[in-house]
Amino acid sequence: MTDVPTAQGDSVKIISAGKSDVGRVRSENQDSWFASDDSGLYAVADGMGGLSGGRQASETAIECVRAWEEGNRKPKDDRDPAAEPSIPGIIGSLKRLVATANHEIKQVSVSDSADAQMGTTLVILLLNESGYFVENVGDSRAYLIRQGSIQRLTRDHSLVQIMADEGLVDDAAMRDHPKRNILTRHLGHGSDAVSDSFYGVAQTGDVFLLASDGITMHFSDQELLDLIDSAADPAACVERLVHAANEAGGEDNATAALVRVCKASERQIAGMTVVRAEDPEAGRGKEKRT
Repeated sequence: MTDVPTAQGDSVKIISAGKSDVGRVRSENQDSWFASDDSGLYAVADGMGGLSGGRQASETAIECVRAWEEGNRKPKDDRDPAAEPSIPGIIGSLKRLVATANHEIKQVSVSDSADAQMGTTLVILLLNESGYFVENVGDSRAYLIRQGSIQRLTRDHSLVQIMADEGLVDDAAMRDHPKRNILTRHLGHGSDAVSDSFYGVAQTGDVFLLASDGITMHFSDQELLDLIDSAADPAACVERLVHAANEAGGEDNATAALVRVCKASERQIAGMTVVRAEDPEAGRGKEKRT
């Protein structure tokens, strides 16, 4: 268990685990993930573009997450209470992280013509004394499990999500739809990388799940909840999730990061904020290929 220190000593206690698996169909794992209980920062990226491009894109995105974490980490004694970032400031910083990752992936694709159309999804979770912050682009998801219920925090940036919003398909049909891999937003080639932002108050006992579609394509939200024991070791939970995805067919790389809040901060501001931008690419979806 790790304490995430705060300016006023109100530590947030967190434990987490992550796992990634190539699955039973793909020849290469193009997912990447990051977890730091020390800073309360977690991320999952699902590469797209085929060949080595997807792997390189997701790795680049995660390297940007790691660099952001290192740049924002300060020793407890060096923290200035007056300089603590505001909630809008944290959201803005995470959005700049996403923009940086998009720029870096584009730079890599320019330097490697064989992978010129590389791209990736990215979902980020930050837990600190102010609450929880989620940033996402693409169809990798963030979930919150609280008091026996599951809530999908993110909205897929995909063609089938638009169809679902218009009442043309339900959740079950989304998982099996032949066009489920067509994204309307992503990081990398041809994208402006407009991310959605979510903020909320974390509670003691909360469990957060970040997952690539190699897991979520196989299960309804309720089935995911059934696979996750909120009281269990996060490592056992991610093992169970990845194993279940492979048993269900293992059609894609499967990655999960699971975070349990053992003690929440008492400094949080009540309420929840969701900031969604309109899809800049809604009319020109891009298919994930591996």
